[in-house]
Amino acid sequence: MTTKSAGRRDLLDRVIRAHRPASVSASHAYTRLIESVRAKTGLLSPRSFCSRSQKQRRTTEANVQAISRMSRFPERIIRSAWTWTPSRNVVYSLSKHLFGRFEVPEFTHRAWFGDIEDVRVLLDMARGISPRKAIAESGLGSRLTKKAAHRFANAPDRFSIPETIRWAQAIAFGASDKLASRIVIACRGYRYEETFWQELLRFLIYASNVQPGGRERSVVAPDDIELAEIARFVWQQKYEDVSRVLGYRVHHDTPLQPELSLKGRTLRAFRRHMQNWRNEIEIPMHTPIKFAVRNRVWAPSGFDRLSIDCGESHWKMVEILESLQLRIEGGLMQHCVASYESSCRSGRCSIWSLRKCVGTCERPVVTVEVWPDSRQIVQMKARRNAEPTDHSLSLIRRWADANQLAM
Repeated sequence: MTTKSAGRRDLLDRVIRAHRPASVSASHAYTRLIESVRAKTGLLSPRSFCSRSQKQRRTTEANVQAISRMSRFPERIIRSAWTWTPSRNVVYSLSKHLFGRFEVPEFTHRAWFGDIEDVRVLLDMARGISPRKAIAESGLGSRLTKKAAHRFANAPDRFSIPETIRWAQAIAFGASDKLASRIVIACRGYRYEETFWQELLRFLIYASNVQPGGRERSVVAPDDIELAEIARFVWQQKYEDVSRVLGYRVHHDTPLQPELSLKGRTLRAFRRHMQNWRNEIEIPMHTPIKFAVRNRVWAPSGFDRLSIDCGESHWKMVEILESLQLRIEGGLMQHCVASYESSCRSGRCSIWSLRKCVGTCERPVVTVEVWPDSRQIVQMKARRNAEPTDHSLSLIRRWADANQLAM
């Protein structure tokens, strides 16, 4: 063996040692698997690992990690690695030989490159548990109908287990194979709550199959880029913290629209909602300060704030004194309070926000307009211009009484 070859093998051995499991039984199984793979295949070739291709090196390291994960389940291994006959797909054939009491789809071998929940699905299916039960007990949080489970069990080797679940659900809801694949790719990387995911899935299928005429006349179905934009927009609005979406100028630890629903939405209306968000909130907030619309600040009205503890939640009444905060309030509450900027700056009105705080999360519940000169509350609007609840009204009334305001 040349010095160069020895150096390559030494580098690969370091990677193999780095992935060795800690437990004794798993470590012994890992050693046997590595020796068998090296003796029977070129999967762990030092030449490929030390090639100039970064992709090839990452692939070799991923294969080592997959073998390491297999060795962590020695109690599930039913056959010796030395009786294994490799096939074209080395990881799949090894997994099938070691754990397969029953036949499983080829795409399930991707579980060894994914999360532990994916591995549980694979191992349960390999010992004869139905896909529906295996997925339900895995911790993935997904649910499959009988039709979707049948599609899942016969899915092509194209996606990981969680993505194949989404693909099967889309097929069961009436999508074509091509459309289901487009939706899976568009939503890749986002882990929606299962109930909302099915709602989003129905909306994306409806939007992609929209026919001109009726409520959606002259509407064109979204392409792949727009499907990805819809998936990203929905994730940011419903799940991601405001501070992460809008950046350093905002200090909120709650999502913009945690109760976002797509039921009854048309594609035209949803596109308009996305465009209004970009124009009024997202673009101004991400524009560099020297090019951005100036954030104007005005003097406080002089009324006192409110701070009340109600069980596990904390309520407070705060005055909005910046144009950017006024825009954010309008975006979170989905009403037109941002148009009151000039009135606030001139002192003709004062805008207040009743907010509910639970832990570190704070979200507006009611926006209140006050005329300081007449000391009168003239408007109180909840989200989407709805009327406030009785509980919110009682808190606002306490704040109004403390500041001698008429309602």
